[in-house]
Amino acid sequence: MDHSTTVSASLRKDDTIVSNIISLLTSDRYEDTDDVCSETKASKEGIIARARLALSDATIDRDDLYHQSTMLTRMIDLERRATTMAESLQRYRYLADVGDWAAGIVNIAKSAETVAKNNHQVQLQTHLKATGSSADDAAKMIQKLNNWLVLKGTQATDCWDRIQHLAASLGISRQKLIDAIRLYSDRNKAVHDPPPIIEKNIKDDGKIDWVSIRKKCEEKKTSLEADVLAGRITEEQRDQFHILIDEWFRLHLRGGDDPSKDAVKKRDVDKARRLLNPFPSFYWDGKWDDIDF
Repeated sequence: MDHSTTVSASLRKDDTIVSNIISLLTSDRYEDTDDVCSETKASKEGIIARARLALSDATIDRDDLYHQSTMLTRMIDLERRATTMAESLQRYRYLADVGDWAAGIVNIAKSAETVAKNNHQVQLQTHLKATGSSADDAAKMIQKLNNWLVLKGTQATDCWDRIQHLAASLGISRQKLIDAIRLYSDRNKAVHDPPPIIEKNIKDDGKIDWVSIRKKCEEKKTSLEADVLAGRITEEQRDQFHILIDEWFRLHLRGGDDPSKDAVKKRDVDKARRLLNPFPSFYWDGKWDDIDF
């Protein structure tokens, strides 16, 4: 093979590399770069222009062009990944913040399940009677609603018992698990503000200070405007959060606008009911002596 043939083959190989660079940077993956910074977009356009020129200019360094295009595609991928991570982090922060307000609504919904089940049974019984169902068929249908539960789980054991079983299944000591739970709780407190705590908003006369609670709800709404301006949440997320705050307050104020049913009285009633129907105790003296409270 003479020298001219070798040079020709080399040029064809270089042209293939250049063509591959152009094909890559104009492919579906990299053609639309509106999601990266202007400097990166300009670099891409410059490399494409230089690559097209290289097809007719053998003096342009192919190796340099190849390395530039490789670094560019990596940079684009990293910028896109960073954007995705930032969006995920923003979503996490939002959910961490809004989650407690949603939980306040869900917990109230859980407590209302028994009443809802009874109302459903009455409505179904009326409907079955009106449609001419037999007494036996109606009874069977009503019976199916006895296990009507949407949100509640099974009866939980004592908290420390659950921790003991968890620790045993993980193969670690109870103390290590408790320490981990404390760290987890501290982390949660650091990333979001919880809704107003009812028990910490009791007036001297023992009644719930609904005015103070409402004020704190409005203060939370105001803080969301700053989050929107800073780009931490979207306007849509702010509006959703506003709705949750209003529903959280409304459901906690159930019983109308009359706040005379104070928390202290409610706790006394609940305590009396528990004394009349005590749940079996799983505690014995010394059971938790190894725990550092």
